[in-house]
Amino acid sequence: MNSLSLDYGWGNNLPAEIGDFKHLKKLHLFYNGWLKELPPEIGNLTELEELLLFGSRVEVLPRRDRKPDKT
Repeated sequence: MNSLSLDYGWGNNLPAEIGDFKHLKKLHLFYNGWLKELPPEIGNLTELEELLLFGSRVEVLPRRDRKPDKT
């Protein structure tokens, strides 16, 4: 699976297991008015290219620590 849409009233929190979808490229969370934060495990989605939060109330995105590029 490379795309996941959890739109319209998913709830007030996203399960930490979202981080298990390592190859996810698109995550849509439209109109989730109770969703105010994303779990830190979302940082495990290293291939994520698109995160759409339109109509959601997410106030803070978790910090993702990046490993320095090796030259």
